[in-house]
Amino acid sequence: MKEKNEKKELVKLLNRIADLMEYTGENPFKIKAFRNGANALRSFTGDLTGLIDEKNPVKIKGIGKGILSVIKNYLQGEPVNELDVLLEKVPRGIDELFEIKGLGIKKIKFLAEKFGVSDINSLEHLARSGELNSVKNFGSKTTEKILDEIKKLKERKKNMLLNQAEELAEKIRIEIKEKIAFVKKAEISGTLRRGYEIISEIIIIAETEANEKENFETELKKIFDYERQTDETNFLRYKIKDFGEREIYVYLTESKTDFVKKNFVLTGNGEFVKHFNLEDEFLKERE
Repeated sequence: MKEKNEKKELVKLLNRIADLMEYTGENPFKIKAFRNGANALRSFTGDLTGLIDEKNPVKIKGIGKGILSVIKNYLQGEPVNELDVLLEKVPRGIDELFEIKGLGIKKIKFLAEKFGVSDINSLEHLARSGELNSVKNFGSKTTEKILDEIKKLKERKKNMLLNQAEELAEKIRIEIKEKIAFVKKAEISGTLRRGYEIISEIIIIAETEANEKENFETELKKIFDYERQTDETNFLRYKIKDFGEREIYVYLTESKTDFVKKNFVLTGNGEFVKHFNLEDEFLKERE
């Protein structure tokens, strides 16, 4: 499963680089090479690690040295220089627009130059304003389709593959544990802890001593932008807002017992948890 996901992400990466090249006006032959490479990789059924085997590398027609370098860096967890260089040349967030079906690079460039569109939010604002209704090659029907695609894209971005969610959750967990000195423990909870293949939300539970809530909120604010809220069971949580549409929550507990119980409730299947009446017990403790 992991290798299947890696191949899917690599295909997306090669196409993303090709889109950025087209947007920045790179050599058309180079753009075509990356698109052909993405298609060749999509059809490849062998072991990905064989592509970067120094002694006996597997060769795929359509994947040359340049693309192979990108694949190697990705598989080894190293920076992809080709991508980083291209991203420096474009407004931050512009490549999100490449995922909107029916828009195309030429239209995206036009919207950026004419209306200053640079990301999903600015495009949505423009589409809702009605300004595009009278613009050539757009019109009201196209604008409606754009808004519909933005809605679909935002929904897709909320979901993550297991390996993507694990990587992001671990990054957040380490930030909290290492940068907030009085946090005794920080663990991943929820559906990610249960190992679901598709993750719709990331949950981190932090444990501190009693009466540290105000201090925790102050220190958390130094790391992430958050919104304080309560969930459907009246648990206090902090929604992290630094990762776009991702649903990321940090829960605070102020005792070991609270930590264990809350982790159980947030991770366990709903019917299974109700059997133990732990949610009611939590609510009584907080009255």
